[in-house]
Amino acid sequence: MLALTRTVAAALAGCYLLLVALLLIGPEARAAGQTHGVLTGRVRDPDNSPLPGVVVTLKGSGKSTITNATGYFVLECDETTPALVLNCAGYHPQTVQVKGSGSLDIMLYKAGAPVPASLAIATALEAAQNPVAAPDEAPAFPGGVAGYRAYLKQHFHYPEEAQRQNIACEVVVGFDVDEVGRILDAEVVKGCAPSLNAEALRLVRLMPWWTPARRAGQPVRATTSLHIRFELQ
Repeated sequence: MLALTRTVAAALAGCYLLLVALLLIGPEARAAGQTHGVLTGRVRDPDNSPLPGVVVTLKGSGKSTITNATGYFVLECDETTPALVLNCAGYHPQTVQVKGSGSLDIMLYKAGAPVPASLAIATALEAAQNPVAAPDEAPAFPGGVAGYRAYLKQHFHYPEEAQRQNIACEVVVGFDVDEVGRILDAEVVKGCAPSLNAEALRLVRLMPWWTPARRAGQPVRATTSLHIRFELQ
């Protein structure tokens, strides 16, 4: 088991926040299927480079977000057939219809370049194979422990509501990492306060693609879980 500990200074006087995240493979059972109400994905250019700073808007709702440094985004969505509007300086604005479930892979084209008609639909990425129960190598966060700690330092947020109510607990998020490293079907398998459950899910869904698990030298889809402990000290 890999134990990761991160101390976060709180804005509240006299209060220090500690996040301890433990990553393990396999032992947490969970139901299949991604939690509804959230769209996640990655925006890239034709050279497969991530596009940060892309404004992603849920058409007709006014809800929007911006892709992070690695091109990833998380956006709340209550619609069954949503459409996304993407805008980025120097690139064609695009409106794409989301089909399916899972993390999205969206490509933007530079201004002046033709946009293939087939890209009018943002198809959700779905891995065909079933998760491997006992891979030879477990999936890993890119950059290892140092990369994971840097990610937590940048993205972790202790909800103010939970701080005010002095709520401290552990949230377990289960998910699959497919054969190319995409995070699929993330859900809370052991939760506590709704605000902490939501924060734990947000952390997982915003992560960059992982290094996939391997069996017999080949990348495979595997199930893993992330234990995130919220503590007030």
